[in-house]
Amino acid sequence: MIRSIAVAALFLAAVSAVHAQAPAVRLSLDFAIQGQQSPFVLGVEDGYFARAGVNVQVDRGYGSADATSACFRFTTSRRW
Repeated sequence: MIRSIAVAALFLAAVSAVHAQAPAVRLSLDFAIQGQQSPFVLGVEDGYFARAGVNVQVDRGYGSADATSACFRFTTSRRW
């Protein structure tokens, strides 16, 4: 009985690991891509994040006013 439970648990763990997806992260920069954002851009281009199992998308920013309004749009579009 214990052996069959262990086999079933092992099977479920293997199946869930196969179907697990990499978490998707969207990173919005504060402004145009410049030197201070290079670690994020190079991490995506060189595949560091992908090897770590994270799908990262880097988006160009358009300044602090746009970032503030984007945060406001995000928080008001969610219904908690």
